[in-house]
Amino acid sequence: MAYNNLLDWILLSIKGYPARFPSKLPEFFIKYLTDPNDTVVDIFVGSNTTGEAAEALDRKWLSCDLDIDYVAASSFRFINNEIEAKEVHEKILNNEYVNLSDYTLV
Repeated sequence: MAYNNLLDWILLSIKGYPARFPSKLPEFFIKYLTDPNDTVVDIFVGSNTTGEAAEALDRKWLSCDLDIDYVAASSFRFINNEIEAKEVHEKILNNEYVNLSDYTLV
């Protein structure tokens, strides 16, 4: 189970992103502008809807944001294990490099 709903975020004291949009939006552009195994770069990660869509479409992706809280919170979209999700969240908040492929993904 990914920690993707509001209650999970509240219980974990995670700051949610105020401008979320449906995954169909980036999915449309990723599907038509890239091929499988291409890399999608999102420089305004927010809640990482673009990364989630890229992952689902078999694309590699990189993401960043000026607000590290959003980058850290977005990791909960991808990690299936609660302990690992919290670990990744803390690593990101501590400015540590994280490769999500090292974890149990959704």
